[in-house]
Amino acid sequence: MNLQEWMAKGKEKLLSFGIKQWGMILLAGICCLVIVFPMGKEEKEEREENENRNVAKQQEILFVQEDADYIKQQEKRLEELLSGVKNVGKVKVMITANRTVQKNVLQDGSREQEQLTETDSAGGSRTSVSEKYEGTTVFYDIEGDSVPYILSETYPEITGVVVIAEGSGTGTVDLDILNAVQVLFDVPAHKIKIMKMK
Repeated sequence: MNLQEWMAKGKEKLLSFGIKQWGMILLAGICCLVIVFPMGKEEKEEREENENRNVAKQQEILFVQEDADYIKQQEKRLEELLSGVKNVGKVKVMITANRTVQKNVLQDGSREQEQLTETDSAGGSRTSVSEKYEGTTVFYDIEGDSVPYILSETYPEITGVVVIAEGSGTGTVDLDILNAVQVLFDVPAHKIKIMKMK
């Protein structure tokens, strides 16, 4: 096989490549460039900072979802509990809360304290103390996802409960529902509304 035949066969082979093959060739070329020209320190720090910001945004979205899930879970549990009470019947519940799930995350960092004493011309002195903390959130991996290490969680404070029940309207049923909600959520009676289901 001469050079012209070999080049013609190579040209045919290249033209027969599909998108998948060209994509693989392009990806291999980019990998080679990254290996030959590694990122500088500044670019690496910027990339890590962007990754940390993205993780923080993802965690924020996750926390908002956790709030909604927590409230829905409490509503479902209360519905199941109350529907099991004698003469209550079917129940629908709505719960409101005034804050979100708060998570205290582990921080890795350093704290600096600076004390400055100033003396004026009359002999008086003034001391000021300033404190500076620099830290980053500690993350660990769960199946490839970065998750912050959480030290403690505070759940939303429930501020109001509405209960719609089939058996509502009689004093004893309403009183049973009211007492159950107060015991479970520590909500004052004026923040609990009980109504009859149509």
